[in-house]
Amino acid sequence: MSEGNHAISATVITAAGGESQATPVFDFNIDSTPPGKPGNDGDTGIGSVIDDVGVVQGPIANGGTTDDTTPTFNGKGEPGDTIHIFDNDELLGSVEVQPDGDWSFTPPSLSEGEHEITVIIEDPAGNQSEASDPWVVIVDTTPPDAPTIGSIYDDAGSKQGYLQPGDMTDDTTPTLKGQAEAGAKVEIYDHGQKIGETTANVEGNWEFTPGSELAEGEHSFTTRAIDAAGNASELSQPWELVIDNTPPDQPGTGGNGPGISEIIDNEGPIQGPIAKGDTTDDTTPTLNGKGEPGDTIIITDNGDKIGETTVNKDGEWEFTPDTELSEGEHEIAVIIEDPAGNQSKPSDPWIVIVDTTPPDAPTIGSIYDDAGSKQGYLQPGDVTDDTTPTLKGQAEAGAKVEIYDNGQKIGEVTAGPDGNWAFTSKSELAEGEHSFTVRATDAAGNASELSQPWELVIDMAPSKQPGKPVIDAVIDDVGPVTGELVSGDVTDDRRPEISGSTEPGVAVIVYDRGVENRPYSS
Repeated sequence: MSEGNHAISATVITAAGGESQATPVFDFNIDSTPPGKPGNDGDTGIGSVIDDVGVVQGPIANGGTTDDTTPTFNGKGEPGDTIHIFDNDELLGSVEVQPDGDWSFTPPSLSEGEHEITVIIEDPAGNQSEASDPWVVIVDTTPPDAPTIGSIYDDAGSKQGYLQPGDMTDDTTPTLKGQAEAGAKVEIYDHGQKIGETTANVEGNWEFTPGSELAEGEHSFTTRAIDAAGNASELSQPWELVIDNTPPDQPGTGGNGPGISEIIDNEGPIQGPIAKGDTTDDTTPTLNGKGEPGDTIIITDNGDKIGETTVNKDGEWEFTPDTELSEGEHEIAVIIEDPAGNQSKPSDPWIVIVDTTPPDAPTIGSIYDDAGSKQGYLQPGDVTDDTTPTLKGQAEAGAKVEIYDNGQKIGEVTAGPDGNWAFTSKSELAEGEHSFTVRATDAAGNASELSQPWELVIDMAPSKQPGKPVIDAVIDDVGPVTGELVSGDVTDDRRPEISGSTEPGVAVIVYDRGVENRPYSS
């Protein structure tokens, strides 16, 4: 019989040729043409495969991975047709196309691995189509290993670089980097709250920078990897740090709080604390102060950084410049940087004047004898009975003048604003030869060369009694009558010349009626 609709009825014809009435008509259709091959195109075959289990749900692409062992297969077809679903050519089950042309099928649990799902359409006549092309579904229910946080990078503020667990930072959007399963989605959590996600590349590397600033305070970062199938790993080990973007208070100078406590000169003859505005010959003076343990102290000179040091566990710090300070005025200040990298304002400057130029050698201008019967200014090489003569001279204004006798220091004085100085020994000097020299030391501690020596002799022993002097002549050289006078003469010369003889080198004292007139050296 041909394809198509047929109406069959039957009659009985007897041998005699009689024919009965026809039976009722039986209508049927002959259909031997199989349905067309389903196309997995939304019109026939598999239209979609749906994952409705786990953290990743929704359509599964052809060749996609799922953690749903019973995904739902959907499609369209001719109402009344039967859809046979196969997994790797093994029948999973069958379902009938609904009157609206839709069908849906949920299989028994699929095993781990790849599944080639195909469908065959069977029409009501029993004709079956070819199998559709496979829709590949990979079932994966094994979670990935927990990802790792390999580093956190601070790229904000003055202190940048890789952070260590427990560190402090002023970066409110630090960059996290780590490793996870290649292609996995990496979720980032802070104190258990998700703050973002990223995807690991083909090498498993991932990187994340928060889109919003993190609050000040403690933070505990963890991560979780989710593979393409939707399997979620355990959380990573936490990485904790503290965000602090509040700068320290401005440091002080000269007090007990954070900042510079003192600056020390440890070079030359004048050493010790340098007052603000003072002069020093130490080109590498030592600064010390106080602060919070762990803070960094940044030292500046006229606004330029010259070094840094760290506050120790006792809250103290010390710094000596590596490079010598130049001659002149220096405004030394400090900046406090906390472990997070926040910096304070600079302290007020501590002014130090570096002076390494020695003053000119001072001079001894005079030595005065104010003891005994013979007093007055001495000349170099003189003999004196004064065991505490007064030395006077000139030096740089304000300089300390050290006085030496035969190379031994016997005292010191300070030159006045006009550079004048005077010194009288507090202890009596010994008899004998003395060679006085002086040296000037300026306020910075620079010492001059020694002065030229001034030599004299101290002699306290009484000399032997000289012989009686003799007046040889008295000469009148004024007026009309001049010439040598004799004892008892009258003269108009108020200053006659008196001459005589005695021992060489002795002083002759001339008296008028027993009154001393003047010494006269013969």
